[in-house]
Amino acid sequence: MNSILILYQKIISSFINKPVIKVITGMRRVGKSCLLKLVIEETLSNNIGKDKILYINKESLEYDFIMNYKDLYDYVKKRFRNIKGPKYLFVDEIQEIDLWEKAVTSFFSQENIDIFITGSNANLLSSELPTLLSGGYVEIPVCSLGF
Repeated sequence: MNSILILYQKIISSFINKPVIKVITGMRRVGKSCLLKLVIEETLSNNIGKDKILYINKESLEYDFIMNYKDLYDYVKKRFRNIKGPKYLFVDEIQEIDLWEKAVTSFFSQENIDIFITGSNANLLSSELPTLLSGGYVEIPVCSLGF
């Protein structure tokens, strides 16, 4: 495995179960999705059941029905309805969901959900994150090594 990818994974993993929203930003095709999958694997290896982990990939047509914050909120609430204890939410390319920050901040303030999101558009790459996420968050920028 690429040593840079391992370094990013260690950084992200240090925030697992910490009360902050983990925001992984970067240009398209720099490895954000791979990092999310590595963190999911690590979480599973720590005896967390698959039922406590929800991975939503907005590049997949499987999740095309999640178009706005309400769809996201309803889907996550339904999926975690009978799950006790800590839960883990991973949303890849979250900027594809209109007003996503409403659902994310709601989960962060009211639920026992550890939240990891990725994004690559101008809003997530800009200084708007403090406005979008009024709660605690940590941004992990992933850089391209192509030049």
